Amino acid sequence: MMTSLSELVTENKLRDLTGYSRSQVKMRRHRHWIEGKHFAKEPAGVYIYNVREIEKWQRQNLRALGKNAEKSKFIGGMKRNATTKASISRTPLLT
Repeated sequence: MMTSLSELVTENKLRDLTGYSRSQVKMRRHRHWIEGKHFAKEPAGVYIYNVREIEKWQRQNLRALGKNAEKSKFIGGMKRNATTKASISRTPLLT
């Protein structure tokens, strides 16, 4: 599948579009996103991101969170106890 250049953005532009911090982008790149699908590293060492694929990933994960948030016994790797509640990300979807 060919990717349009208009779908590819730098990390700074991705952060502007999503509201993610630098550390949030890095964490998602390491833990969730797939190299060659969600991002790529240019020969100069600069990461570029596929906005369309990241938007799909966001939507898929928001749906999964909505269905399973109350059932989950874990919150971000921490075990849930009786007083904790699941939260839903307020990060805006890319449009």
